[in-house]
Amino acid sequence: MAPAYRVVLARLWDAATGTPLRTLEGHTRPVYAASFSPDGKTVLTGSFDKTARLWDVATGRELFRISVDGRVSAASFAPDGRSVLIAAGKDNGELANPRFTGNAQISQIAE
Repeated sequence: MAPAYRVVLARLWDAATGTPLRTLEGHTRPVYAASFSPDGKTVLTGSFDKTARLWDVATGRELFRISVDGRVSAASFAPDGRSVLIAAGKDNGELANPRFTGNAQISQIAE
C-alpha cells in the first residue's frame, strides 16, 4: 500500500469576493500562523514543519525561510516591517534554534 500524502499550503483570498488569489505552496505540515507585512507586499507563515517562510504576495514565490528545531506556532511582523518574531518549541519545552536560508535578507523585506 502506498503512503498517503497530504498537500499542505496557505492560500490568499480576496476578502470582498471570496475568490482565491494565490496559493503559497511549500510547507510540508499544517500552517498555524500567517501575518501580512505592514506594507502588504509579503506574507509570513509558520508551520509545524519547523519552518517560517516569507512569501511575495504578488507572485506567491517563497523569498526566505527560517528553519528551527521545533514546530512554529506563531509568526508576526514587527510594526515597522523590518523584523519578524516566530514562536517555536520542541516537544520537551526547549526553545528552537533558527537557521536562515533564502534569497532575501530581513532588511530587504520592507523595501
